[in-house]
Amino acid sequence: MLVWFLLLILGLAVLVKSSDWFTHAAERLGLRLGISPMVIGVTVVSIGTSLPELASSIVAVTSDASEIVIGNAFGSNIANVFLVLALGAIVGKGLAVKAGRHIDWPFLIVGTLMAIAMLADRRVTLGESLFLLAVYLLYLFMLVRHESTRTEKLDTGHPGLLIAILVFSGLFVYLGSRLTVESAVAIAAQSGISEGAIAASIIAIGTSIPELAVTVVAAWRGRREIAFGNILGSCIFNLLVVIGASGLFGIIVVAENVLVVSVVGLVLSTLVLLSASLSGRLSRRTGLALLVLYAVFLILLF
Repeated sequence: MLVWFLLLILGLAVLVKSSDWFTHAAERLGLRLGISPMVIGVTVVSIGTSLPELASSIVAVTSDASEIVIGNAFGSNIANVFLVLALGAIVGKGLAVKAGRHIDWPFLIVGTLMAIAMLADRRVTLGESLFLLAVYLLYLFMLVRHESTRTEKLDTGHPGLLIAILVFSGLFVYLGSRLTVESAVAIAAQSGISEGAIAASIIAIGTSIPELAVTVVAAWRGRREIAFGNILGSCIFNLLVVIGASGLFGIIVVAENVLVVSVVGLVLSTLVLLSASLSGRLSRRTGLALLVLYAVFLILLF
């Protein structure tokens, strides 16, 4: 089993790093083609930050391991709040919080409620997946409707080189996803732990490492104000697109032992985001409490 754990860590590392390369190349190519930075921000960047979750979830469905999808999507949202923000608040001795875009909140709440409602029968169907994707398209439309979609072209590199980087990194996104999923399935089979539990814990933490590193380093350097925009966008994407796009490749099923714990954790994470936004601050004491709750969440999963 140790070998599979090492392969899981390797798969996550390849997946996260190649996703970073893919996102940067896509962003530079968009600027080179004259696409508005705002449009790039709400599409390429928001997708890029959740690309590891999306890629691993799609591969999971095609590998007949769809239990990973909900654990991955819900677990990533929970990790963003109870781990990433909590450690940022602890290291920075409290965080000042910017509310982010007003439009994010209705879609985060609606996305949370929709995802939970669709899991009443412990599965997500093709029709439900298409509905989730349609809601996300509406979200994107409302974000960009007042913005120009064209801007002055910028010389950010040769288009051919950028396309080559996209293809190369995209290949490694797939390979990293495949290794991650196969390792998780093998660990689940040998340990008796469900694939969903592994996805909601180990995989979710692994795919949240970039956000964790950025938040903790910024807090350590005294930059105690953190914009919620990226985290909100990531949480919305996980609920609407990671689940929705994965459902295009097959029925998504949910393990009962993971469902209850993950749903409770998801609701609490959404409430924490709302509370922090309204108060404008996340204290160090609150960060410690969130970290304890995250430990309890992990214990309950297993």
